[in-house]
Amino acid sequence: MNNLVLAFPLYNYLKFCNESHNEKTILDCGAGGSNPPLSLFYEHGYKTYGIEICKKQLEKANVFCKEQNMNLNIIWGDMLKIPFPNSFFGFLYSYNTSVHIKKTIL
Repeated sequence: MNNLVLAFPLYNYLKFCNESHNEKTILDCGAGGSNPPLSLFYEHGYKTYGIEICKKQLEKANVFCKEQNMNLNIIWGDMLKIPFPNSFFGFLYSYNTSVHIKKTIL
């Protein structure tokens, strides 16, 4: 299956990742939706993980995974509190997710 994800920057990032010597493990922050970008990385041999705070978007991603028989490992959570150890991932991906982060005063 060749899943078409209509995001030119995503293909450029995939090319960059493929040329790197980092481990093919990627985290997508804001990974939900009906056509998760992680699927493209999955199809290219990456071990994929995603974090999604919106339960509706997470449900859409779960439907996609079931229909496509892909385990993208997308979980519910906050990208400001990533539940993985440091240096666990070779790559991090996020597309327009940071616009949803509220500015906080420290």
